[in-house]
Amino acid sequence: MGDEADRALIQLRSDEGGHAMSEPGLYMTPEEVSTDIEKFKKHYTKVWRKYSNIIQEEVDRRNDISQKIAARKGVTPRLLDANLVAAVIAKESAGNRMAESQPSPAMLARYGTAKGLMQMIDGTASDMGVTDVYNARQNIRGGTRYLVGLIDKYKGDRQKALAAYNCGPGCVDKVVAGRQARLPKETRKYVPIVEGIMPGPITETDPRDIEFEKIDPETDIIVG
Repeated sequence: MGDEADRALIQLRSDEGGHAMSEPGLYMTPEEVSTDIEKFKKHYTKVWRKYSNIIQEEVDRRNDISQKIAARKGVTPRLLDANLVAAVIAKESAGNRMAESQPSPAMLARYGTAKGLMQMIDGTASDMGVTDVYNARQNIRGGTRYLVGLIDKYKGDRQKALAAYNCGPGCVDKVVAGRQARLPKETRKYVPIVEGIMPGPITETDPRDIEFEKIDPETDIIVG
């Protein structure tokens, strides 16, 4: 997909008028999902070990596009954090590039199966220019591009963007507009789990500082 498609996807707007979907009780608390957070933190380490180079390259690519568009429009760019992408991957697939979801029959008929590291359904993958959802770089590129679009759609509100990544922007929009009482239970858990497994400032024990053997992310084979 070319620059025109990128420009269509990333329409930077001012932050005025944004609706912060953060009312008490909208999401579960970190305490309510603490066990899940600890479990997925281990998956985060695995994800960063295997895919940090690809994640950082794709995040840098998206942020470069955002900065150029922002400079042209005279607004502040919304920059994506590589840790957020890694956390989404950890929650979505536990770092398994061949992962496939197991949706209900109704969801399967409507959306199909979510696939790969960032669990993309076929329609979204196609929209994001992904031709092979099991290819790590393509899946991360497409998923990152989609996530950037959601962050922009919701004017930088990360929680809304994460909720939309999980249940779809249509679902989030209904809640924001008051046409739906609350988000699905899975989404109310999803947002605090992803935020909870994101590491804080780099420390001596941060997985990004640990020396791991070199692994080919496409084959999972140790290469050095």
